Amino acid sequence: MKSFRDILFFLILFTPLLISAQKEASIWSVGAGKQFNFQTGNFEFSDFQGNPGASASICDKDGNLVLCTDGRTVWNKFNEVVKNGDKLISDDMFLTGKPIFVPYPKKEGWYILFYAEDDYTISHGMYQNRLYFAEINSNANNGKGEVVRQKIKVHDNFHSGPTIAGYCDNSYFWLVNDRNDNTQIEKGIDRIYFYKIDENGVNLVPVINDNFDIGSSGSYRFSPNGDKFFFIMGGNSSDGEVITDFNFETGKIYNPRILTLGDVWTIEFSPDSRLLYYRSGGNLMQINAEITDNKAIYNTIDTILTLPQTEEYRFPIQDLRLAPDGKIYIYYFDVLSKKFKLGRINKPNIKGLACEPELNLATIESYDFRFPDFVTSFFRDKTPEKMDEVFPDAGKDIVICSNSTAVFGYGDSADVFYKWSPESDLSNPFSLYTVFSPGEFYDYPRYSEYVLRGTDGNCWVNFDTLHVMTTPVPRELPVDGSWSVCPFVEEVDYWTVTENTNLHWLVSGGEIVSNPANDNVKINWGETNMHASASVYSTNSFGCSDTSVFPVRINVELITETPKGPDKICVAERENVVYYIKNTNGSVYEWITEGGKVVKGQGTNNVVVNWLSEGKNKISVKETSVTIDTICFGESQPLIVDVINDSLKINLSLVSFTPENNLVITYDSDNLKNNIHSLFLVEFDQSGSLLAETNFSSLFTGKFYYTTSVPDSPEIIGLKVINSCNETFYSNRFEPVILDGFENKTQNKITLNWNINRFWENDRLEHEIWYSENDLNGWDKIENVQGTGFEYQLKGISLTHFFRIREVNLDKNVDTWSNTIKIEVEGELTIPDVFTPNGDGINDDWQIKNIGLYRLTQLVIYDRNGKVVYECKNSYIPWNGRVNGEIIQGTYLYQLLIEGEDYRYGQVTVLR
Repeated sequence: MKSFRDILFFLILFTPLLISAQKEASIWSVGAGKQFNFQTGNFEFSDFQGNPGASASICDKDGNLVLCTDGRTVWNKFNEVVKNGDKLISDDMFLTGKPIFVPYPKKEGWYILFYAEDDYTISHGMYQNRLYFAEINSNANNGKGEVVRQKIKVHDNFHSGPTIAGYCDNSYFWLVNDRNDNTQIEKGIDRIYFYKIDENGVNLVPVINDNFDIGSSGSYRFSPNGDKFFFIMGGNSSDGEVITDFNFETGKIYNPRILTLGDVWTIEFSPDSRLLYYRSGGNLMQINAEITDNKAIYNTIDTILTLPQTEEYRFPIQDLRLAPDGKIYIYYFDVLSKKFKLGRINKPNIKGLACEPELNLATIESYDFRFPDFVTSFFRDKTPEKMDEVFPDAGKDIVICSNSTAVFGYGDSADVFYKWSPESDLSNPFSLYTVFSPGEFYDYPRYSEYVLRGTDGNCWVNFDTLHVMTTPVPRELPVDGSWSVCPFVEEVDYWTVTENTNLHWLVSGGEIVSNPANDNVKINWGETNMHASASVYSTNSFGCSDTSVFPVRINVELITETPKGPDKICVAERENVVYYIKNTNGSVYEWITEGGKVVKGQGTNNVVVNWLSEGKNKISVKETSVTIDTICFGESQPLIVDVINDSLKINLSLVSFTPENNLVITYDSDNLKNNIHSLFLVEFDQSGSLLAETNFSSLFTGKFYYTTSVPDSPEIIGLKVINSCNETFYSNRFEPVILDGFENKTQNKITLNWNINRFWENDRLEHEIWYSENDLNGWDKIENVQGTGFEYQLKGISLTHFFRIREVNLDKNVDTWSNTIKIEVEGELTIPDVFTPNGDGINDDWQIKNIGLYRLTQLVIYDRNGKVVYECKNSYIPWNGRVNGEIIQGTYLYQLLIEGEDYRYGQVTVLR
């Protein structure tokens, strides 16, 4: 017998006139005086019956045009302006978005019109746009209609136009729009506003959904059933597309699927609200919007249609719209004919290419073409007759071990569509009865809620919640003992390690001869058996259990395990090395070595060996076991033991500073190997005490750089290496040259001091002084000295000076660089206001301190009458106070011009 679901699918597929959308959207005003007409159930492209300027329309339940509007004026079916239907917004405001008519719930012939205005300005971070609604009685005024109320503000400051869906037989509606609150609220996010529309009109107190971290959002779209909601988000933590479920009772969205689909601005749902179609580049894509698992939903994506692209039309698909005939219409640009055209998806409820995309349905000649907006539920698939509201039963709350399964769901599922959320660990999330199979886990319980949604195929949607506590199972216990034994061997030991006292041993192929509830047992094995086993069954405090199985092979040919013990040994540690295998009761062991000698334990499972030879050696063991009527024998694979002599020598060749004051350490060692040896830079103070060790074991290239702050006094540098045997070797030591300096203000000099590398103190050394003025790339050698100090005479105009020392070892033919120091001289001009040219040798000339550090352009001195008494240009020559050869006591004015500066003015007094 066919189920209700099968019959419903048959009716939807083959009787579109029986199961059809509502006829309120039968006539579409698409621009340029044209319309789409679905009054007969089929698509017709013809002249618009209403006003040519209309961009939205509404029909009665029989599909006859009632009202149309452009968002500024409302016209009736006679193409007349309804009473109070003009100037919905003022002429100086712009229309924004598409107006939408909504049937007024439970008020026959009444409609609510939503429309918006904008002046395209932003003030204090807010868009100056507003969403309004008007209430219209189409039966008033002798059937010509009347706008009863208008310009009632819903809200302002939004990015996106609204989307509207109706519940069941349009008993009430929800309108969704954003509000750009990210500049107005502390959360800093866009918020999505849901307004309920019922028999009392528009409830202006919204349900606000703000549980998404989005800077902005848009492209809102309800599914025809109103159970899903789509939007694009971006601007804060992530950009992407979001499909959510919607609860019509509460106005809340839930189960978000946050996706990255790319270039999604044009979308539409299938009539059954299951599939979502969207444009991506030149492709028309399809995705199963019912899937709530973020990873699984990507596996449902199909490419339905691919259109050629050009640079101008990289997105040839312009718009998508579901229609009353149950088909999705496609407005696109055909790059071959260079015309806009119409296509459609003929069976949009069907997955994949079987949805039957079709192109070249019609050519659109007008650039004013657009799809209007309608209440999305006008296009909902509806069952032939309305059924009673259903209430799903998820079943009783359960507690289950994590290695078990359970069946969810209770009741009759024949006439109901179901969806479980989340989908994880369920065999079929779209069936009332589904198998829950949690993955095995340990330690702590997990608590989860599974929500069952049920719908009758019309629009009723209800929920039930199942609470699940999934308890952990015991961790698999580590069972150990002999896995290869002789037939009829007795009292062989097996054991486990656990804090759990609730355990029990089981055996296959033998007999337990000790307490099976202990953490160790003794087993008497039976006849030859290749598939025997010792198992331990444990139960934890939650009552969950698990079994750990240890396989055992019973055979006269023993498989003796390879000896365990170190397989790499340093020469210094080659004596008294322990090797062992697991002991089997009744077995005797003969140990055999190549390159070594057993010094203790021969005949047992545990021996001590002295290795005599460097290089590759071997150790193996022969096992013999004698039971009541059987002699068993086995020989292990040999263990290769490498006795290593890993001596290292390392030479520290040079330590030198770069101009950036990084140390370059140069060394050589023939045997250093990556991932085997460790290299350290070791720093000592002048007394030889250790200051620091730094590991440089990444790559052994013979040179490495070390970033360091230059110490106040010279440190001593060395290298340390540790070999594979954990033995330590040290290099020779080196003392870098550390340069220091300061400004000697009294002598207008810079004093430099440095040390020599103490490990070169018996060699012939030279010290070169290198200088740079303001540029670390422009170095010049200015002097060769034998000692460890130098006085640099300041000259020129530079206030910044760089120095470094190159120490040359003439005996070893190598050199090392010191650190670089920067000396900034104060250099401030000091202009005295008095001097005494009386010939006593003190303050006889007018000396301007630090004038040599500046580029003098001109110095002029005037008497009180403004007459020039002294002048020098380009270089400073001190004034001796004479005017025409005579010293005239008094106060004079001076004017000093420095290159790159304004004039400096002042007074100077001459005293005899």
